[in-house]
Amino acid sequence: MLKNKVRQLLGYSGYESILWHRSLIPLPRLQPSFFVVGAQKGGTSALYRFLTSCPDVAPAYKKELFFFDQSFQRGLKYYRNFFPLACSGETQIVGDFSPSYFPSEVVPQRLAKVFPNAKIIFMVRPPLERLLSHYAMAKGNGWESLSLPEALERELERLAKAKLAGEREGLEAVNRIGYLEHSLYGKHLTRWLQEFSHEQFLFVDNESLSSSPVNQIQKVREFIGLEAIELDETDLLWKKRVFAGETPKEAHESIPESISRQIEGDFDRFERLRREGVNVET
Repeated sequence: MLKNKVRQLLGYSGYESILWHRSLIPLPRLQPSFFVVGAQKGGTSALYRFLTSCPDVAPAYKKELFFFDQSFQRGLKYYRNFFPLACSGETQIVGDFSPSYFPSEVVPQRLAKVFPNAKIIFMVRPPLERLLSHYAMAKGNGWESLSLPEALERELERLAKAKLAGEREGLEAVNRIGYLEHSLYGKHLTRWLQEFSHEQFLFVDNESLSSSPVNQIQKVREFIGLEAIELDETDLLWKKRVFAGETPKEAHESIPESISRQIEGDFDRFERLRREGVNVET
């Protein structure tokens, strides 16, 4: 009872209270050396599962940390407690897997200031497929009551209203019902490339991760500075597909043509940007 009252008073959730306890005795902890910034519904959970199965990649306290967008004001001491202890004699690295970072207007600058040499990974899923998966997730979680055409028509209005309620409310709305906003890869990559060089990015195609996960994980490992290791391709870990397949044709037809054209045009822009000297894995 007392613990719950303290959590309410401090605005802490259960996991945050654990972070608070960790901060009482500051110990050396690993710092993230790579960041998986998106795309939401693009396969970041599969990448997290695959990478953290490797003995030299440690998991953070939880997969999505939301620090550089939603909790930056709490400071780096708060952030560091998400990560495991740096144990003498062990060689491990850790990453931050937060797909909410990619569409953020503030994360690129914040991240560049704190980790200017960060290695940044982006999971590429066809944006119309991503949008439909995002909408299905919102419906399944009870966040969405509108039809897809109506939700897309009212997206800007709804996001603006949420932002008026507060910064956190605005950010949560983008992650929950920002179907179009999360799908505009080119728009957001332009912002990221103002803060980071092309060489700091790796783009991983989600279909390639699904069809040849071991091969893709070895490429990701090389990018984040790890040597190739022997991975058992017969292990059931690698057998689960990232996605079951494409969404039905009628689902695509429910996206208004004007939105489809906007996303397709933006994706062309994204493709041009990522191929201008960027590491591209397909």
